[in-house]
Amino acid sequence: MNRDTLAASGPADPPLPFSGGRFPASAAEAAQIERRIVALYLVAPLVACGIALAGFHFGRPAWLAIGLAALGAVAVAVGLLAAVERRLLFFARSFMRRDARFVIYEGAAAVPFGAALAWVGLCVLALVLASTLGLTPGHLREAMLARPSLALLPLGVWFTLTGLGLLIGFADRRGPPARRMLNVLNDLTTRLAGVLLGAIGLALLAAGMADAVSPVAFDAAFRSLTGNPWPWRTP
Repeated sequence: MNRDTLAASGPADPPLPFSGGRFPASAAEAAQIERRIVALYLVAPLVACGIALAGFHFGRPAWLAIGLAALGAVAVAVGLLAAVERRLLFFARSFMRRDARFVIYEGAAAVPFGAALAWVGLCVLALVLASTLGLTPGHLREAMLARPSLALLPLGVWFTLTGLGLLIGFADRRGPPARRMLNVLNDLTTRLAGVLLGAIGLALLAAGMADAVSPVAFDAAFRSLTGNPWPWRTP
């Protein structure tokens, strides 16, 4: 791969549903990003998945737990780096130019996006910990059906963070006002999707908090909305 090509500047072909990405400004920056992507986006997840698949295939629960925990830890590491550095890194292939380049998205939107990925990793680690403590998938399923807040709250956090990232976006706000306004309008559909995902997330959080604080009130609200009692509430 020619790093001179990777370091070229110009309008990026965004792999995300919004604009505002850039190419590495130098060969040194491209090399740094390449090392990061190879280590955390390729090698570490592949090794973790390999350990998990080997544990599943050979009937070794410990290997499976280690592989899944490693995969969750990688997600946490990538998400925290994105949030702290306020940037997202991608490898994008352009079929129009028939080349491939690294794309960098910088800005405040990287914080909720990184937090959302780290949250997924933490949820995976929590499930692995629950499994090592003797809770089977069946037990976890029954617990989530009995107390839906166990599923609603984690989902609500992810939807809210992802929606916030889409709402903020990475539109280029440099240049004259007309250009900045055009960039914002180009991302209008993505921002509307962010509003929708954020609203879903807040609704899930509200329902989850209602169930966590007062299961009786949750049951009553569910019955008033659907005409049926919450079907999976255990005595």
